[in-house]
Amino acid sequence: MHCTWPNLTKRAFGLYKFAAIHLWATVLLGTLLSGCTPWRIPKIDPQGAAVFSPNESTILTHPFRDSKDVGGFPNPFPKPVFRGPEPIPSTVATHPSTTATPNGQTVITPGSIWVSPRVIAAPIGSAVLVKSGLVGKGNELLRGKKLEWTIAAGSIGKIESAGGGNPNTFRWLFPSYGNKITESYAHTLSADRTEVVRPEPAELNTEIHVRRGECWVTVSAQEAGTTELLIGAATELEWDKQFQQIKVHWVDAQWQFPSSVSAPAGQDQILTTSVLRQSDQSPLAGWTIRYRLVSNRSATLSSTQNNEQLDVIETQTNSSGKASIRVSPNQAQSGVVHVFIEIIRPAEEDQQIPALVVGESSAQVSWNAPQLAIETSGPKTVELGQPLRYTVAVSNPGNQTASDVVVIQTLPFELNVDASNPVANLTGRQATWNLGDLPPQTEKQITIQYQTDTLGHYNQLLTARCKEGLESQSESLLDVVESPLEIKIQGPVEARLQETVHFQIFIHNHSNQLVPSVQLMETLGPGLVHVSRSNPEGNPTVRKIAFQSSQIEPGKTMVKTISMRVTQTGTLCHQLLATLPQGLRIQREACLEVQGASVAPEGELLAIDMKGPLEFPLQSTNTHRFRLTNQSDQSLTNVSIQVTLPPALQSQLASEGHRSEGRSIILDVGTLEAGKIRTLVIQSLATQSAPNQELQLAVTADTLQKIEKQILLTITPAEDRHPPDLSPPADRIPNLDPSAQPQPAESEANVPDPPDVEPPLPDLKIQLSVLKEPVELGENNVFFLYIRNPGKSDATQISTVLTASPGLKIIAISHPLIKATEFDAAVADDQHTATLPTITKLTAGQEMQPYKIQVKTVGTGEHKLDVSLISAELKNPLTASDTNRIVPKKQNKADP
Repeated sequence: MHCTWPNLTKRAFGLYKFAAIHLWATVLLGTLLSGCTPWRIPKIDPQGAAVFSPNESTILTHPFRDSKDVGGFPNPFPKPVFRGPEPIPSTVATHPSTTATPNGQTVITPGSIWVSPRVIAAPIGSAVLVKSGLVGKGNELLRGKKLEWTIAAGSIGKIESAGGGNPNTFRWLFPSYGNKITESYAHTLSADRTEVVRPEPAELNTEIHVRRGECWVTVSAQEAGTTELLIGAATELEWDKQFQQIKVHWVDAQWQFPSSVSAPAGQDQILTTSVLRQSDQSPLAGWTIRYRLVSNRSATLSSTQNNEQLDVIETQTNSSGKASIRVSPNQAQSGVVHVFIEIIRPAEEDQQIPALVVGESSAQVSWNAPQLAIETSGPKTVELGQPLRYTVAVSNPGNQTASDVVVIQTLPFELNVDASNPVANLTGRQATWNLGDLPPQTEKQITIQYQTDTLGHYNQLLTARCKEGLESQSESLLDVVESPLEIKIQGPVEARLQETVHFQIFIHNHSNQLVPSVQLMETLGPGLVHVSRSNPEGNPTVRKIAFQSSQIEPGKTMVKTISMRVTQTGTLCHQLLATLPQGLRIQREACLEVQGASVAPEGELLAIDMKGPLEFPLQSTNTHRFRLTNQSDQSLTNVSIQVTLPPALQSQLASEGHRSEGRSIILDVGTLEAGKIRTLVIQSLATQSAPNQELQLAVTADTLQKIEKQILLTITPAEDRHPPDLSPPADRIPNLDPSAQPQPAESEANVPDPPDVEPPLPDLKIQLSVLKEPVELGENNVFFLYIRNPGKSDATQISTVLTASPGLKIIAISHPLIKATEFDAAVADDQHTATLPTITKLTAGQEMQPYKIQVKTVGTGEHKLDVSLISAELKNPLTASDTNRIVPKKQNKADP
């Protein structure tokens, strides 16, 4: 049995609504009590003229079983009746007004239903996708609107799947809502957002791209005919009551598009499309096949009988169901064209079915051949007697290999090949370069240096040839002229590292004519840094310096001085390029040999010291500081500190700006100015117990030989460790009822107490270590406070007070075993003192993880953090401190 539900509208108000609700409640109760007995009730008037329509009724059967069950329970939301469009009143236009969107789609007036496509043709056995949406006042598709789909009575086909693209909680609870209900009916919700949907089952074998406001169904058919799909929005208030219709014409046909083809250059290619009946594989004649070029115009299309030379051509399938065209290249060389193909089903006027495109594809036609191209680059004007450098590029833009490629040049008598790569074969005045095979889409280069001995104008002609008979030429004109200027660079030929050297550029006009301004470009080689009075250190990133000379009168000389700082040893060179107004380019180069600077003993220039424990237990965290002090009156450049940890130590953190290479921690200091200090701080974890673990320290700088030191560390086995007792002090612990305490046994009651023996005092140790040294004013820094008890007795009631110098402010304190809220009141209002939470007990042999004390630098100079610790067992407090050197903040110097 099939149960239906009346198609309620929202037009009934007041009494109508009240009567309908009570009526339906009675019907529902009666249906539940009577099981499957059919009920006939009056139909509510959708026009609102009365409560019920006269002479109309609705039959109810299984009102809770007409859609899928949800979790095994009856679905309280059965599908509505959807029989098709109501007759359109004569006062309403049959075709609502439409507007076109920028992408070419049609948008119907607000309140109407947009569909795409309206008419489509497809082969039987396939599935097609159609979309719809409800149009809002701004001509936009509305989100979350319910649309209903039904296949009209008498139509073939079925609904495969449906959706809106955005499943939500409601659809999760009731999956049949917003989805396919039966093979002829579905209701969907328009999508809230744009997304890609993969239908299940994937009958389209593709993804469905759903835009915001769209919903969709897929329809299929197994026989030829037409599917009439009706779309409405009966439950939406904004709906204009105009049903929309989509027609899917199913054709008994299948087709085969031509495959991509490849052939030698210059040959015509034939593309053939076949159309057959799917049911019996018999050919279909009279179908139109449209071919169109969609890429470049290096080819034309024509029928197999004629030579029309078209970009678009239509042809009919013959009695064999085939339609062929010819693709002809415009020239005998490699190339590729793309042909777009459409299959058009003939119109059927008796059934009012127009001609429709039912399939489309594309094919690629490639013509194979090598190609040769040659290009030369070099100066067009050269100074007499100076070398002339040319670059020759030979390429193969084709899609086949060019074999045995050679480049040939007949040399003018005024030019000689001085050098080339690859080497030239010289026979008389003819030079030949053998390049071998040149694969497709590749290039090979030749560099040639000529010697010019005579003034004049010359034609440079180079020819590239290959075994396949291809040839390409490059031609350029060259002027060999006498320069009106004599240019020299004078300066030292030897220098020492970090020395500043000065070079003078002399430009002399030995002609009898005025020479306008000359463009000069100085290119610095590696190891040379341009310096000036305003920037004595220079900017290493500046590698080219451009300047311009004033006009130079006949017989006059212009002098320009350039200063450079030497930063590397070896042979260092720089080049000058002068460009004259007539295009003449003159190059000069100067080099100097650089030796290492005189090396001073370590103690005279650089002091190195280390702070940190040399012996510590296993699993302890330790901090070591390596401090460098420049004791000289000159800056040290390229300073680097490298510390290599032994295998028993695992690095945890280090100073800002460090880098790691294996077990090494490296801090590149760069320039360490006279009197300055730089520190590398390393915090490590002891992971193995072993004696004589070698920590290696290496320091390098430009004016120093490499300094290497070895430091022996001992890691002792760890004793039993217990977490520190961080419970409140005893005065905060409530007293216990003595009667509740266990009483001693009678045999123990009369045992005399042992004589009083004073227990050994605990051996508390504290250590304070700063992370960065020095720091700039305004920076934050971190101190680490270590507390341990290596003695043989416990320490109790441990109180710790921190005091900071005026140049430091305590801003935060943390510990991994203490809640952050315990430190809320630790720091005083002036931020110069702080009191740590009391440690109730620190057992013998125990070491705490470090406190992390964050400070802010507010004054320059030497400032320190002091620690004072007391416990119940200690007669005198323990103290420790560490100094932080705070320097003024550096100002960025502007480059000249």
